[in-house]
Amino acid sequence: MKDDELLHKWIEGTISEEELNVFKQRPEFESLSKTIQHADQLQVASIDESSMLNEILNQKKTLPTTTNIFSIKRLGSIAVAACLLFIIGYVAWPGDQLVRIEVAQGQKIHELLPDGSEVILNASSILSYSKKDWDSNRQVQLEGEAQFTVRKGSTFSVSSPNGTVEVLGTVFQVKDRGKNYVVSCTEGRVRVSNASNSERWILEKGAYVKLQQGRLIEESLIGAKNHHDWVDGISRFNNETLGFILSELERQYAIEINHENIDLNVKLSCNFKHDNLDLAMKAITLPLDLSYRIDQQTVYIY
Repeated sequence: MKDDELLHKWIEGTISEEELNVFKQRPEFESLSKTIQHADQLQVASIDESSMLNEILNQKKTLPTTTNIFSIKRLGSIAVAACLLFIIGYVAWPGDQLVRIEVAQGQKIHELLPDGSEVILNASSILSYSKKDWDSNRQVQLEGEAQFTVRKGSTFSVSSPNGTVEVLGTVFQVKDRGKNYVVSCTEGRVRVSNASNSERWILEKGAYVKLQQGRLIEESLIGAKNHHDWVDGISRFNNETLGFILSELERQYAIEINHENIDLNVKLSCNFKHDNLDLAMKAITLPLDLSYRIDQQTVYIY
C-alpha cells in the first residue's frame, strides 16, 4: 500500500479530476468509498481526563518513574485511525488480489496475466490489476508503455491517465508518457478513447493514433510497427522533440542526462538501439551538430 500514489492522494483529498477518473476504474473503489464513509461517522467516547488521571495516581500501585502518562483520548484516536488503515488495506488487497508490477529504468519485463494473455512492459512502467473475477472483468491499469497479446474472451481493457483501450483478442501497444498517448494495433481490432471519453477511434491491423493532452495530432492506417520496435530493442522517433527523445534514452539506459543551454524543443527523426549507449548518443547528437561526453551513469550534452 505504501507505493499506491493514487490511493494516498484520494485519502488526502489531493487527487486531480483526471487521476480520479482512473482511480474510479479500480475494482476496490466502491468498497473503499463505503469504508471512508463509515469511518467519518466514528467518534471516540468523551473521557474526563482529569478524573481518570487522579484515579490512576490514587491507586496503591506505584508506577515506575520512567512511565509516561498519555492522554486516553489521544490513544483512542490513534486506535480508531489504526483500525481504519487496517480496514482500507484489507479492502484494497483482500487475499493479495491486487497485483502491481513496476519496471525500473533500463529494464523490460515479460509477464503472463491470469488468462494467459501476455504483456511486455517497457522501462519505467507500472501495471496493476485485480485477480478477483478476472475471467469476467479483464481490466488493467497502465502507467508507461506496454505491448499486450490478448487471448480471446471477455472484454479486455487498458486504462491509463490519457485514455482507454478496449479489445476482444488482439496484439497492440500502448504508450502513455506525460502528455503523449500512442496506441497502435498489430493484430485484430481495438477501440481507443481519450481520458474524457469525448472521442473514440477504431483501429485495425497496422493503424495507430497519437494524442497530446487528449487531442488527436497524428493517425495512420499503416506503419504501426514503428511504434513498438522497443520490444525488439530499438526506439524509433518521427519528428519528436529532443526533450522527449532524451527522456526515453534515460529510461532505456538508466542514466541521467545533463543538457544545460540545449534547446529541447527542436524536433528530430531518429532511432537508437538499447544495447550501445555511445551509438545511441551519436544517432541523436550528430544530426543536431551537438557533442556529448559519457561519465559513468551521467551524460553531458553541449
